[in-house]
Amino acid sequence: MARIVFLSVFIFLFHTLPAQYFGFGVKAGMNYSSYSNGLMGYQPNVFGHAGSITYFGINRHLGIQLELEFARHGGKVPVGEYKLDVKQNYFSVPLLLKYKTQSGFFINGGPQFNIRVSQYIMNYKLPLGSSSIEMSLAGGIGYRMTPGCGIEARYIKGITNTGQYLKDNANLVNFKTNVFQVSLFWLLLFDND
Repeated sequence: MARIVFLSVFIFLFHTLPAQYFGFGVKAGMNYSSYSNGLMGYQPNVFGHAGSITYFGINRHLGIQLELEFARHGGKVPVGEYKLDVKQNYFSVPLLLKYKTQSGFFINGGPQFNIRVSQYIMNYKLPLGSSSIEMSLAGGIGYRMTPGCGIEARYIKGITNTGQYLKDNANLVNFKTNVFQVSLFWLLLFDND
């Protein structure tokens, strides 16, 4: 269902947004990733991400930014006396509303769809269920210099469950992803007015 919604939104944007503000580029950086469910004990891990950026401008300041990136999320999940070291690889698709200023500063935010392509668990002693598709909310702030290079800091908060595990052989515990991301990017932007 999430794929159908995403594809419908993308087709709508592609056909309705004006083409006079368009850009594309690449990005890469680090993820500081962990899990949460309201309980203490989760520990973060540091991973990387890399991908592409496509920008559709509505006007000089406001636009839609679509990204496709390969990212690793994960963390250490406490399960009784065990600590599972979970690493999950995703194709992530953020769809962000972006507001940029003349000085180069910008903010953005919107939904992000994460499609899991692989998973690796160290210290695997207990069953761990995980979702193949999850949805998050992303928001960031950054600065783009005139040549197109820039830096961005973004926070990604899972709103659907990333996975679950059986605690004490009785209680099922769900957990969600939290990611703080820092990226360097290069964006070619074509402003034609």
